[in-house]
This record gives sequence, C-alpha cells and structure tokens, in this order.
Amino acid sequence: MGISKLAIIILALANASSVIGITLITPSLTMIKSDYNVSAEVTQLILTSYIIFVSIGQLLFGILSDRFGRRPIIIGGAFLYSLGGILAMSSPYIELLIFMRIIQGLGAAACLSMARVIVNDSFEKNEAAEKLSLITAVMVIFPNIALILGGVIADTIGWQGSMGTLFGFGLFLLLGTLFFIPETKSEKFSSLSLNNVINSYYLVITNRAFFNYTTLGSIQTGIFFSTFSFMPYQFDRLGVSPTQFSIWLAFTG
Repeated sequence: MGISKLAIIILALANASSVIGITLITPSLTMIKSDYNVSAEVTQLILTSYIIFVSIGQLLFGILSDRFGRRPIIIGGAFLYSLGGILAMSSPYIELLIFMRIIQGLGAAACLSMARVIVNDSFEKNEAAEKLSLITAVMVIFPNIALILGGVIADTIGWQGSMGTLFGFGLFLLLGTLFFIPETKSEKFSSLSLNNVINSYYLVITNRAFFNYTTLGSIQTGIFFSTFSFMPYQFDRLGVSPTQFSIWLAFTG
C-alpha cells in the first residue's frame, strides 16, 4: 500500500514544520522583545515553550493515532499549527503570544510524528527507508531557507509577518493533508491501555542502543538550538540586521 509522490512531498514539509516554526521566527526575537517591552528571558519562552510542547505532543499523538487513525491526527495538527500562527499575529500580550506558540508546538508535534508513521505504514522496510531519507533531507534544507526568509520578513514586514507566514504554511499543510493524505492505519485499537503504553515506553527507554543513539542526538540538537537562544541578541548588539543574521546562521545549519 503506497502513497503518491505528492503525498510524500506534503509529508516531508509536515515533518519539517516543527523546525520551521523555530527558524522562521528566530530573527524576529529582538523585535518581539522591543515591541512588548519584556526581558530576553521572557521573550525566549516563545521558543522554549514551543520546543517543549513539540516534544510532549509526539508522545501523546503517537498513542492517539493508534486509536483514532493517522489522518485525523495530522489534519488536526495542521489546523492547530495554522491557528496558532494567525492568532499570534494580533496578540496584545506576550503571555497570549507564548500560549499561541504552545498551540503551534502541539500542531507541529502531530505533523512531525504522523509524517514518519504514515510513511512506515505505507511502504515496506527498504522503500520506507528511501522515502524517509527524502523527508530528512527536506527537514534539513527547508528550515535553513525559512531562517533566511524569516530575516527578510522581519526587516520588511516585522515579526507579525513571520507569524503570518507560519499561518500560511500551516494552511497549506491542512489543505494538503485533507485532499492528498489517506488513512494508513488499517486496524485501529478499540481502546487504549495505560499499562500497555507505559510498558512500551519502558521497553524503549531501557533499550541500550536506543538510549545511546538518542543521547548523542539530543546533545547535538541541544547545542544547535542553544545558539538560537542567544545569537539574535548578540548580532543585534553588533548592529547586524535580521536579514544578515539569518544568512550567517543559516550557514551553521
């Protein structure tokens, strides 16, 4: 049971949505700080809260998709992603903006987790690995493009334009999943057992190979994203525009 090439492209972009949600808005952090007249620590919650709920959401949506299917989860995720973007544009308070980022993070978690699961559902092992390599390539390339785009938008429109772009991207994913992504979970669980879920997570966590690879990946990812927490402010101190900053940081990726 395969899916179309267009569906693969949509899934690849859905998989990249979580990182795009970080890179597109990063060049605007100093503007958000100034507009709301808050500290850098408070402003940073725009990224931190988003990343936390991307992480938590994957644990939740993976389980729910076994019960309700893949398609409702990814459609709901794209909806939350776009909703968070459009409501964030007109947020009068930084607290509401942070909350909208939490909504967006949950949406990104659903898109990210379901994109990979749908591919695994649809192809045999070797072909699935081939499709996932394409999805991974898109996940590496598009966030860097989004980073540069975020810098240009910040300089020309402002941070609201970046949030509007995330809304537009989420809307594209929503329409794409509605029309081109089929349900790939042929046998859904009739109910969910908390004990089975906990046991499954325990088996994964106690797997030494999984733990080692995850730890190494987490360290690398943590170092990479930690740069997003301080570099916008440092470049701003040096008098570098968001566009210039985004181009320089894109080379890191």
